[in-house]
Amino acid sequence: VVLVAVAMAFHRLTGRRYPHAQHAPPASAGPAGRFTQEDLDVALQHYNAVLDIGRADLEGLLQLAGKAAFQRTLGELRCADIMSAPVHSVTSELPLKDAWALMRKEQIKAVPVVDGRGWVVGIVTVSDFMRLAHLEAHEGIGQRLRALVTGRPQQPRTVSALMSQPVQTARQDQPVMDLVPLFSEAGHHHLPIVNAQSELVGIITQTGLV
Repeated sequence: VVLVAVAMAFHRLTGRRYPHAQHAPPASAGPAGRFTQEDLDVALQHYNAVLDIGRADLEGLLQLAGKAAFQRTLGELRCADIMSAPVHSVTSELPLKDAWALMRKEQIKAVPVVDGRGWVVGIVTVSDFMRLAHLEAHEGIGQRLRALVTGRPQQPRTVSALMSQPVQTARQDQPVMDLVPLFSEAGHHHLPIVNAQSELVGIITQTGLV
């Protein structure tokens, strides 16, 4: 009883709670959040001992350790340090054939779409063109019969009809480590980089980041 009373008094004087309350890791754990609950279960099964730490605290500790590892590896590297610049861009009114010709000529897999101010309004990738070609090549008998009756629907002619929008961007002064979850979890392969005025200044690819 005396030991417990002393412990409670010590924690109160030092600003800590007793008993200790576990804190769940934040929903967005940053670049370190690459493992899942199932991964943690597998790791604990291999560790054949009792850990004097709650599950939530352990997960939060691992998240912080992973984030520190990324920080140590990438350091103070900024997007401007690794982006490809200058970057090719197109307008939304450009014919698709011209956009495709540009991508073929420059051997790039994505091209940002900008407006008159230089702001990024979308992005067109090789996958977009391939998806369009795939739909045309594999048109079923039902679609063909329907096209004969109702008339073939108009195919996309300009970039605006094919581009993906809105598009995720990053600032040129943003730490590179912030891009890790965008590429690894969000499924992005190309990320346009903008300046403080939201103007396009470069692009970072998943391969470039690796």
